Amino acid sequence: MSKLPAKHLFSIIFLLTLTVCTTATVVAQSVRGAIGGSVTDPTGALIPNATVSATNQETGGKSVTHTTGAGVYHFPDLPIGTYTVTATAPGFATNSSTGVLVQVNSTTALNISLASGAVTEVVTVDASGNLLRTRGRYLNDGRQVFVKVSYLFRF
Repeated sequence: MSKLPAKHLFSIIFLLTLTVCTTATVVAQSVRGAIGGSVTDPTGALIPNATVSATNQETGGKSVTHTTGAGVYHFPDLPIGTYTVTATAPGFATNSSTGVLVQVNSTTALNISLASGAVTEVVTVDASGNLLRTRGRYLNDGRQVFVKVSYLFRF
């Protein structure tokens, strides 16, 4: 069995080390990015626990998070693309930002300011049903109704 000269052994070890390091670097590369920032009120005060959503405009994929106690949010692992970012909080108007670009291996900074707004509630009433007659002894179709009332308590 022949011995390799030290020069060749060093070259082989160097090439193996270089191959391992290059492979590890390529595997560590990502095709994802991030969005992060803060949510504030009109005075600049940070809003804790605001709901923030990021919707991919191409795929419709949606991610939702909440701001921390310090009013900061972060979407750490989003596919690259263009997003609509929406922020909401009780007592504030909703704010949407469209065209937010997420690029490879970078964080897009987006600070959001929410305007004061009224809390609204929508009540839908469907009045298409039949009317109920509350007085008299006849139903809507003309049939007479007899009601026997018994008293549980008599004085």
